[in-house]
Amino acid sequence: MKNRVFALLVAISLVCAMNVAMSPEAFAYNPFQRNELRLKGVNMILEDVLAYKVDNGSLPAVIKSVLTQIGSGAGKVDICSALVPTYNKNIPWDPSYPGSSYVGCTSYDSGYTISVDASGTVTVAAPYAEMGTVVTVSGR
Repeated sequence: MKNRVFALLVAISLVCAMNVAMSPEAFAYNPFQRNELRLKGVNMILEDVLAYKVDNGSLPAVIKSVLTQIGSGAGKVDICSALVPTYNKNIPWDPSYPGSSYVGCTSYDSGYTISVDASGTVTVAAPYAEMGTVVTVSGR
């Protein structure tokens, strides 16, 4: 009888462990999914910036001709007040870049970069993409 109870407990434990291991949450932080989140994030920023341009006739003046990190700190491009809350509820941030976060427009670091070239093409990139993947989007 004890062996059957023990075997039943082992079987239940294995089923529970497999259930947890196979849940979507268990895979939420693998490199493929982080890169997918990065692609969504840079696309969202590009779409918001281009919508700003349509509505205002020009890009936010803070965007530079050199890829510069988007954030509220020194040396970063702070586009938050131009985009939030009109075009989005926040600025997306890299899922694994150390220090990337969004607390509000006064304190955020996206981990993404942005630039505009002489022809007006905006480029948003995720320089910390994993597995050799290039995550960059551009548009006018």
